[in-house]
Amino acid sequence: MALQVQDFVDLLKPIVEDARELATDDGKFSFADLLKVTPSAVKAFMEIASDVKEATGEEKKQFVIEAFQWTYRELDPDIPWLPDFIENPLEEYLLDSLVPGLIEALYEEMKERLAKKEETEE
Repeated sequence: MALQVQDFVDLLKPIVEDARELATDDGKFSFADLLKVTPSAVKAFMEIASDVKEATGEEKKQFVIEAFQWTYRELDPDIPWLPDFIENPLEEYLLDSLVPGLIEALYEEMKERLAKKEETEE
């Protein structure tokens, strides 16, 4: 069963709204703001994916990547020192090339923390 972001938009919108509350005083969502919310957003995406029991691990990972990409586009963070004609293609390149590795690294970190937490509870 493939997880499709569009099937979970109702669950993703509150994450976007929570992130927007962190916007700087000028009302624009900055790249720095994005870095602040990324770990909690990715964790929320992972929780959504983990609730779909019939999906494979690879499908869940792909969902988290696509959910992050969708959220990024919704937030549309501003990089003020880059003109739009450079910023937009650069963002698309980064979303396609770096996000999968970022998600994998965050997943591994969260998995390690969960394992350590379970060890201390025993």
